[in-house]
Amino acid sequence: MIINFLIIIQGNYGIENPSKPIIDEAWQGNYVYFGEYDMDNDGKKEPVKYRVLSKCTTDFSGNDSTVKTMLLDCDNVFLPDGDKGMIFHELNYAVDDSKWNNSILREYLNNDFLTSSFSLQEQAAIANSVKENVAESDGDVCDIQPQRWTALSGDKIFLLDAREVRNESYGYSDEQWGGDNRKKFCIQRQENWSWWLRSEEEHPTLPENDGMCAGAISRRVVICFFVNEYCGVSPVLNVRLSDVLMVSIVEGTAGQTGAAYKLTLINPAMEIRPEQSTSAQSEEQVTVPYRLTGADIDNATWVSVLFTKKDILTADGYYDAGEAIYIPNAGQDGKAVFSIPEEYRNKECGTDYHVYLIAENETDYASKPVEIVYSKDHMVTVPQTGDAGGLLEKMYAVCFILFCIWMRRGKISLHR
Repeated sequence: MIINFLIIIQGNYGIENPSKPIIDEAWQGNYVYFGEYDMDNDGKKEPVKYRVLSKCTTDFSGNDSTVKTMLLDCDNVFLPDGDKGMIFHELNYAVDDSKWNNSILREYLNNDFLTSSFSLQEQAAIANSVKENVAESDGDVCDIQPQRWTALSGDKIFLLDAREVRNESYGYSDEQWGGDNRKKFCIQRQENWSWWLRSEEEHPTLPENDGMCAGAISRRVVICFFVNEYCGVSPVLNVRLSDVLMVSIVEGTAGQTGAAYKLTLINPAMEIRPEQSTSAQSEEQVTVPYRLTGADIDNATWVSVLFTKKDILTADGYYDAGEAIYIPNAGQDGKAVFSIPEEYRNKECGTDYHVYLIAENETDYASKPVEIVYSKDHMVTVPQTGDAGGLLEKMYAVCFILFCIWMRRGKISLHR
Protein backbone atom coordinates (compact mmCIF):
# COMPACT_ATOMS: atom_id res chain seq x y z
CA MET A 1 0.00 0.00 0.00
CA ILE A 2 1.32 3.45 -0.90
CA ILE A 3 -0.17 6.55 0.69
CA ASN A 4 0.85 10.18 0.94
CA PHE A 5 2.33 11.12 4.26
CA LEU A 6 3.52 14.48 5.52
CA ILE A 7 7.15 14.75 6.59
CA ILE A 8 7.90 17.66 8.84
CA ILE A 9 9.83 20.64 7.46
CA GLN A 10 11.73 22.05 10.44
CA GLY A 11 8.74 21.07 12.54
CA ASN A 12 6.02 22.71 10.52
CA TYR A 13 5.14 21.04 7.21
CA GLY A 14 1.36 21.22 6.83
CA ILE A 15 1.02 22.92 10.22
CA GLU A 16 0.17 26.62 10.03
CA ASN A 17 0.65 29.49 12.47
CA PRO A 18 -2.53 30.95 14.05
CA SER A 19 -4.84 33.21 12.09
CA LYS A 20 -4.86 36.92 12.85
CA PRO A 21 -7.06 37.38 15.94
CA ILE A 22 -10.54 38.85 15.68
CA ILE A 23 -11.64 40.17 19.05
CA ASP A 24 -15.14 38.68 19.12
CA GLU A 25 -14.27 35.35 17.52
CA ALA A 26 -12.78 32.16 18.93
CA TRP A 27 -9.07 31.33 18.54
CA GLN A 28 -8.31 30.01 15.07
CA GLY A 29 -5.33 27.92 14.07
CA ASN A 30 -3.94 24.39 14.05
CA TYR A 31 -3.67 21.86 16.86
CA VAL A 32 -1.39 19.04 17.99
CA TYR A 33 -2.33 16.10 20.21
CA PHE A 34 0.46 15.47 22.70
CA GLY A 35 0.46 13.54 25.99
CA GLU A 36 -2.53 12.34 28.03
CA TYR A 37 -4.57 13.62 30.99
CA ASP A 38 -7.80 12.66 32.74
CA MET A 39 -9.73 15.76 31.71
CA ASP A 40 -13.20 14.62 32.78
CA ASN A 41 -12.37 12.87 36.09
CA ASP A 42 -13.57 9.47 34.86
CA GLY A 43 -10.34 7.72 35.87
CA LYS A 44 -9.15 7.37 32.27
CA LYS A 45 -6.59 9.52 30.48
CA GLU A 46 -7.43 11.10 27.14
CA PRO A 47 -5.11 12.59 24.47
CA VAL A 48 -4.56 16.29 25.17
CA LYS A 49 -5.19 18.85 22.43
CA TYR A 50 -2.82 21.83 22.21
CA ARG A 51 -3.05 25.03 20.19
CA VAL A 52 -0.02 25.60 17.97
CA LEU A 53 0.97 29.16 18.91
CA SER A 54 4.11 29.03 16.78
CA LYS A 55 5.07 26.25 14.37
CA CYS A 56 8.76 27.21 14.60
CA THR A 57 10.31 29.61 17.11
CA THR A 58 13.60 30.36 18.88
CA ASP A 59 12.03 32.73 21.43
CA PHE A 60 12.29 30.06 24.16
CA SER A 61 15.81 28.84 23.34
CA GLY A 62 17.78 31.35 25.41
CA ASN A 63 21.03 32.30 23.70
CA ASP A 64 21.08 29.23 21.46
CA SER A 65 19.29 30.30 18.30
CA THR A 66 20.01 26.91 16.67
CA VAL A 67 17.38 25.25 18.88
CA LYS A 68 14.02 25.51 17.13
CA THR A 69 10.82 24.54 18.85
CA MET A 70 7.09 24.30 18.32
CA LEU A 71 5.17 26.30 20.97
CA LEU A 72 2.05 24.50 22.24
CA ASP A 73 -0.66 25.98 24.50
CA CYS A 74 -3.33 23.66 25.92
CA ASP A 75 -6.73 24.12 24.30
CA ASN A 76 -8.55 23.31 27.54
CA VAL A 77 -8.49 24.26 31.21
CA PHE A 78 -7.64 21.56 33.77
CA LEU A 79 -8.78 21.46 37.39
CA PRO A 80 -6.10 19.28 39.06
CA ASP A 81 -7.51 19.63 42.59
CA GLY A 82 -10.94 18.08 42.12
CA ASP A 83 -13.32 20.60 40.57
CA LYS A 84 -11.65 23.70 42.04
CA GLY A 85 -8.39 24.04 40.14
CA MET A 86 -5.19 25.04 41.95
CA ILE A 87 -3.87 27.93 43.96
CA PHE A 88 -0.80 29.77 42.67
CA HIS A 89 0.81 29.80 46.12
CA GLU A 90 0.03 30.41 49.77
CA LEU A 91 -0.67 34.07 50.43
CA ASN A 92 2.09 34.46 53.03
CA TYR A 93 4.97 32.87 51.13
CA ALA A 94 8.34 34.61 51.10
CA VAL A 95 8.71 37.54 48.72
CA ASP A 96 11.50 37.23 46.13
CA ASP A 97 12.19 38.53 42.64
CA SER A 98 10.05 35.88 40.95
CA LYS A 99 6.98 34.35 42.54
CA TRP A 100 6.66 31.93 39.63
CA ASN A 101 10.02 30.27 40.36
CA ASN A 102 8.87 29.17 43.81
CA SER A 103 5.19 28.68 43.10
CA ILE A 104 3.13 25.59 43.86
CA LEU A 105 1.98 25.62 40.25
CA ARG A 106 5.47 25.45 38.78
CA GLU A 107 6.40 22.58 41.07
CA TYR A 108 3.25 20.66 40.14
CA LEU A 109 3.56 21.19 36.38
CA ASN A 110 7.22 20.17 36.20
CA ASN A 111 6.86 17.13 38.44
CA ASP A 112 3.51 15.38 38.86
CA PHE A 113 1.94 16.69 35.65
CA LEU A 114 5.08 16.15 33.54
CA THR A 115 5.75 12.59 34.66
CA SER A 116 2.11 11.42 34.68
CA SER A 117 0.98 13.05 31.42
CA PHE A 118 3.87 12.31 29.06
CA SER A 119 5.81 9.22 28.08
CA LEU A 120 9.57 9.15 28.65
CA GLN A 121 10.12 9.84 24.94
CA GLU A 122 7.71 12.79 25.06
CA GLN A 123 9.40 14.16 28.18
CA ALA A 124 12.77 13.96 26.44
CA ALA A 125 11.38 15.84 23.40
CA ILE A 126 10.01 18.70 25.52
CA ALA A 127 12.55 21.52 25.54
CA ASN A 128 13.80 23.31 28.64
CA SER A 129 12.30 26.70 27.86
CA VAL A 130 14.51 29.71 28.53
CA LYS A 131 13.17 33.20 27.86
CA GLU A 132 14.89 36.06 29.65
CA ASN A 133 13.27 39.02 27.93
CA VAL A 134 10.01 40.04 26.30
CA ALA A 135 9.86 39.04 22.62
CA GLU A 136 9.30 41.68 19.99
CA SER A 137 5.95 40.10 19.08
CA ASP A 138 4.65 39.96 22.68
CA GLY A 139 1.78 42.33 23.53
CA ASP A 140 1.57 45.46 25.65
CA VAL A 141 1.46 45.82 29.42
CA CYS A 142 -2.07 45.95 30.86
CA ASP A 143 -3.43 49.39 31.82
CA ILE A 144 -5.38 48.09 34.82
CA GLN A 145 -3.71 45.67 37.23
CA PRO A 146 -0.41 45.72 35.31
CA GLN A 147 1.77 42.63 35.67
CA ARG A 148 5.53 42.20 35.72
CA TRP A 149 7.23 40.36 32.89
CA THR A 150 8.21 36.92 34.24
CA ALA A 151 11.22 35.17 32.70
CA LEU A 152 11.63 31.42 32.17
CA SER A 153 14.80 29.68 33.30
CA GLY A 154 14.53 26.12 31.97
CA ASP A 155 10.93 25.05 32.59
CA LYS A 156 9.64 22.09 30.62
CA ILE A 157 6.03 22.97 31.43
CA PHE A 158 4.95 26.55 32.16
CA LEU A 159 2.13 29.08 31.87
CA LEU A 160 1.81 32.03 29.53
CA ASP A 161 2.82 35.50 30.71
CA ALA A 162 0.38 38.43 30.59
CA ARG A 163 2.22 39.89 27.58
CA GLU A 164 2.42 36.56 25.75
CA VAL A 165 -1.32 36.13 26.02
CA ARG A 166 -1.62 39.44 24.14
CA ASN A 167 0.71 38.29 21.36
CA GLU A 168 -1.20 38.61 18.08
CA SER A 169 1.13 36.19 16.28
CA TYR A 170 -0.16 33.57 18.76
CA GLY A 171 -3.74 34.31 17.70
CA TYR A 172 -4.54 36.35 20.85
CA SER A 173 -5.81 39.95 20.79
CA ASP A 174 -3.41 42.64 22.02
CA GLU A 175 -5.85 44.26 24.40
CA GLN A 176 -6.91 43.61 27.98
CA TRP A 177 -10.69 43.53 28.19
CA GLY A 178 -12.03 41.67 25.19
CA GLY A 179 -10.70 38.73 23.30
CA ASP A 180 -12.99 35.76 22.77
CA ASN A 181 -9.86 34.08 21.35
CA ARG A 182 -8.62 33.68 24.95
CA LYS A 183 -11.65 31.68 26.08
CA LYS A 184 -10.93 28.08 27.01
CA PHE A 185 -13.32 25.27 27.80
CA CYS A 186 -13.12 23.19 30.97
CA ILE A 187 -14.28 19.63 30.28
CA GLN A 188 -14.65 18.89 34.00
CA ARG A 189 -17.11 21.77 34.48
CA GLN A 190 -18.56 21.73 30.93
CA GLU A 191 -18.17 25.50 30.55
CA ASN A 192 -15.53 28.13 29.85
CA TRP A 193 -13.25 28.61 32.85
CA SER A 194 -10.58 30.93 34.21
CA TRP A 195 -6.89 29.98 33.98
CA TRP A 196 -3.65 31.14 35.60
CA LEU A 197 -0.80 33.08 34.00
CA ARG A 198 2.75 32.95 35.38
CA SER A 199 3.12 36.74 35.80
CA GLU A 200 2.42 38.63 39.04
CA GLU A 201 0.64 41.90 39.62
CA GLU A 202 2.81 44.98 39.98
CA HIS A 203 1.70 47.75 42.36
CA PRO A 204 3.57 50.93 41.47
CA THR A 205 1.70 52.87 44.16
CA LEU A 206 1.25 50.06 46.70
CA PRO A 207 4.55 48.13 46.76
CA GLU A 208 3.56 46.49 50.05
CA ASN A 209 0.95 44.51 48.08
CA ASP A 210 3.48 43.08 45.62
CA GLY A 211 3.21 39.31 45.42
CA MET A 212 -0.38 39.10 46.66
CA CYS A 213 -1.87 38.63 43.18
CA ALA A 214 -0.94 36.69 40.05
CA GLY A 215 -2.14 37.01 36.49
CA ALA A 216 -5.09 35.07 35.14
CA ILE A 217 -7.56 34.98 32.27
CA SER A 218 -11.06 35.41 33.62
CA ARG A 219 -13.22 34.11 30.79
CA ARG A 220 -11.44 36.37 28.26
CA VAL A 221 -10.05 39.31 30.28
CA VAL A 222 -6.40 39.66 31.40
CA ILE A 223 -6.76 40.26 35.14
CA CYS A 224 -5.30 39.28 38.53
CA PHE A 225 -6.45 36.93 41.30
CA PHE A 226 -5.11 36.54 44.81
CA VAL A 227 -2.41 33.86 44.74
CA ASN A 228 -4.33 31.67 47.22
CA GLU A 229 -7.50 31.63 45.11
CA TYR A 230 -8.41 28.54 43.10
CA CYS A 231 -8.17 28.85 39.34
CA GLY A 232 -7.82 26.55 36.34
CA VAL A 233 -4.54 25.48 34.75
CA SER A 234 -3.68 25.53 31.03
CA PRO A 235 -0.18 24.09 30.46
CA VAL A 236 2.26 25.39 27.84
CA LEU A 237 5.36 23.65 26.44
CA ASN A 238 7.90 23.68 23.63
CA VAL A 239 8.70 20.57 21.57
CA ARG A 240 12.17 20.47 19.99
CA LEU A 241 11.74 20.13 16.24
CA SER A 242 14.93 18.07 15.98
CA ASP A 243 13.08 15.34 17.93
CA VAL A 244 10.17 15.24 15.47
CA LEU A 245 10.36 13.09 12.35
CA MET A 246 6.82 13.29 10.94
CA VAL A 247 3.43 14.85 11.47
CA SER A 248 0.20 13.18 10.42
CA ILE A 249 -3.24 14.71 10.09
CA VAL A 250 -5.88 13.31 12.47
CA GLU A 251 -8.64 15.93 12.19
CA GLY A 252 -9.64 18.31 9.41
CA THR A 253 -7.63 19.11 6.28
CA ALA A 254 -3.86 19.56 6.30
CA GLY A 255 -2.82 23.21 6.09
CA GLN A 256 -6.32 24.48 6.85
CA THR A 257 -7.61 26.27 9.96
CA GLY A 258 -8.81 23.80 12.57
CA ALA A 259 -6.60 20.92 11.39
CA ALA A 260 -5.19 18.73 14.18
CA TYR A 261 -2.03 16.63 13.94
CA LYS A 262 -0.05 14.03 15.85
CA LEU A 263 3.73 13.90 16.04
CA THR A 264 6.06 10.99 15.37
CA LEU A 265 9.06 11.43 17.68
CA ILE A 266 12.57 10.10 17.18
CA ASN A 267 13.48 7.37 19.67
CA PRO A 268 17.30 7.08 19.76
CA ALA A 269 17.05 3.74 21.58
CA MET A 270 15.46 2.16 18.50
CA GLU A 271 17.66 1.60 15.42
CA ILE A 272 17.35 -0.04 12.03
CA ARG A 273 20.44 -1.19 10.15
CA PRO A 274 19.93 -2.07 6.46
CA GLU A 275 22.37 -4.58 4.99
CA GLN A 276 23.89 -4.93 1.54
CA SER A 277 21.76 -6.92 -0.89
CA THR A 278 22.91 -8.74 -4.01
CA SER A 279 19.79 -10.78 -4.70
CA ALA A 280 18.10 -10.51 -8.08
CA GLN A 281 15.02 -8.29 -8.03
CA SER A 282 12.28 -7.28 -10.45
CA GLU A 283 12.14 -3.90 -12.15
CA GLU A 284 9.42 -2.70 -9.79
CA GLN A 285 10.24 -4.39 -6.48
CA VAL A 286 13.13 -4.04 -4.06
CA THR A 287 14.08 -6.30 -1.12
CA VAL A 288 16.39 -4.98 1.60
CA PRO A 289 17.58 -7.14 4.53
CA TYR A 290 17.84 -5.28 7.84
CA ARG A 291 18.62 -5.72 11.53
CA LEU A 292 16.80 -4.02 14.40
CA THR A 293 18.90 -2.97 17.40
CA GLY A 294 18.68 -0.79 20.48
CA ALA A 295 17.26 -0.97 24.00
CA ASP A 296 13.68 -0.23 22.86
CA ILE A 297 13.65 -2.34 19.72
CA ASP A 298 11.14 -4.79 21.21
CA ASN A 299 8.61 -1.94 21.01
CA ALA A 300 8.99 -1.62 17.24
CA THR A 301 5.73 -2.71 15.58
CA TRP A 302 6.68 -2.35 11.91
CA VAL A 303 9.24 -1.16 9.37
CA SER A 304 8.31 1.58 6.91
CA VAL A 305 9.79 3.01 3.72
CA LEU A 306 9.95 6.68 2.73
CA PHE A 307 10.45 8.04 -0.78
CA THR A 308 11.50 11.70 -0.87
CA LYS A 309 12.64 14.13 -3.55
CA LYS A 310 15.63 15.32 -1.52
CA ASP A 311 17.83 14.40 1.42
CA ILE A 312 15.58 14.75 4.46
CA LEU A 313 18.25 15.77 6.99
CA THR A 314 19.27 19.42 6.87
CA ALA A 315 22.67 20.80 7.84
CA ASP A 316 21.33 22.02 11.20
CA GLY A 317 19.89 18.64 12.16
CA TYR A 318 16.18 19.01 11.26
CA TYR A 319 14.10 16.75 9.05
CA ASP A 320 13.03 18.53 5.88
CA ALA A 321 11.46 16.52 3.08
CA GLY A 322 8.17 18.14 2.25
CA GLU A 323 5.51 15.72 1.07
CA ALA A 324 6.77 12.16 0.73
CA ILE A 325 5.48 8.77 -0.31
CA TYR A 326 5.15 6.58 2.76
CA ILE A 327 4.88 2.78 2.65
CA PRO A 328 3.99 1.42 6.11
CA ASN A 329 4.46 -2.14 7.33
CA ALA A 330 6.95 -3.12 4.61
CA GLY A 331 8.93 -5.52 6.82
CA GLN A 332 8.69 -9.26 6.19
CA ASP A 333 10.89 -11.67 8.19
CA GLY A 334 13.83 -9.30 8.48
CA LYS A 335 13.48 -7.90 4.98
CA ALA A 336 11.84 -4.72 3.71
CA VAL A 337 9.94 -5.59 0.54
CA PHE A 338 8.43 -2.72 -1.41
CA SER A 339 7.44 -1.57 -4.88
CA ILE A 340 9.05 1.48 -6.44
CA PRO A 341 6.41 4.18 -7.03
CA GLU A 342 5.77 4.69 -10.73
CA GLU A 343 6.98 8.30 -10.71
CA TYR A 344 10.47 7.13 -9.66
CA ARG A 345 10.92 4.00 -11.79
CA ASN A 346 12.95 5.68 -14.54
CA LYS A 347 15.02 7.83 -12.20
CA GLU A 348 18.25 7.26 -10.31
CA CYS A 349 17.95 6.44 -6.61
CA GLY A 350 20.20 8.54 -4.40
CA THR A 351 20.37 11.34 -6.96
CA ASP A 352 16.93 12.03 -8.40
CA TYR A 353 15.18 10.80 -5.26
CA HIS A 354 16.00 9.26 -1.87
CA VAL A 355 14.75 6.17 -0.02
CA TYR A 356 14.84 5.59 3.75
CA LEU A 357 14.01 2.72 6.09
CA ILE A 358 12.40 3.47 9.48
CA ALA A 359 11.48 1.26 12.40
CA GLU A 360 8.28 2.53 14.04
CA ASN A 361 6.14 2.04 17.10
CA GLU A 362 2.60 2.63 15.77
CA THR A 363 3.58 6.02 14.27
CA ASP A 364 4.18 7.41 17.77
CA TYR A 365 7.94 6.84 17.84
CA ALA A 366 10.48 6.00 15.17
CA SER A 367 14.12 5.24 14.67
CA LYS A 368 16.28 7.73 12.82
CA PRO A 369 15.73 7.23 9.09
CA VAL A 370 18.55 5.32 7.35
CA GLU A 371 19.05 5.89 3.65
CA ILE A 372 19.45 3.04 1.19
CA VAL A 373 20.57 3.32 -2.44
CA TYR A 374 19.90 0.84 -5.21
CA SER A 375 21.10 0.90 -8.80
CA LYS A 376 18.91 0.41 -11.86
CA ASP A 377 19.63 -3.30 -11.68
CA HIS A 378 18.41 -3.04 -8.06
CA MET A 379 21.67 -3.91 -6.34
CA VAL A 380 21.18 -2.37 -2.89
CA THR A 381 23.93 -0.49 -1.06
CA VAL A 382 23.92 1.36 2.23
CA PRO A 383 25.74 4.74 2.33
CA GLN A 384 28.44 4.72 5.02
CA THR A 385 28.35 7.52 7.58
CA GLY A 386 31.74 6.66 9.14
CA ASP A 387 32.70 5.52 12.62
CA ALA A 388 32.33 8.99 14.14
CA GLY A 389 28.68 9.21 13.15
CA GLY A 390 27.99 5.74 14.54
CA LEU A 391 29.72 6.59 17.79
CA LEU A 392 27.66 9.75 18.21
CA GLU A 393 24.44 7.80 17.67
CA LYS A 394 25.48 5.27 20.31
CA MET A 395 26.36 8.03 22.78
CA TYR A 396 22.98 9.70 22.12
CA ALA A 397 21.15 6.41 22.77
CA VAL A 398 23.09 5.78 26.00
CA CYS A 399 22.32 9.33 27.24
CA PHE A 400 18.62 8.80 26.47
CA ILE A 401 18.54 5.51 28.39
CA LEU A 402 20.26 7.14 31.39
CA PHE A 403 17.72 9.97 31.23
CA CYS A 404 14.85 7.45 31.32
CA ILE A 405 16.38 5.68 34.34
CA TRP A 406 16.84 9.01 36.12
CA MET A 407 13.22 10.03 35.42
CA ARG A 408 11.96 6.71 36.84
CA ARG A 409 13.99 6.99 40.03
CA GLY A 410 12.75 10.34 41.22
CA LYS A 411 11.01 13.59 40.47
CA ILE A 412 12.68 16.77 39.31
CA SER A 413 12.86 19.63 41.78
CA LEU A 414 12.73 23.09 40.28
CA HIS A 415 13.20 24.93 43.53
CA ARG A 416 16.42 26.84 43.77
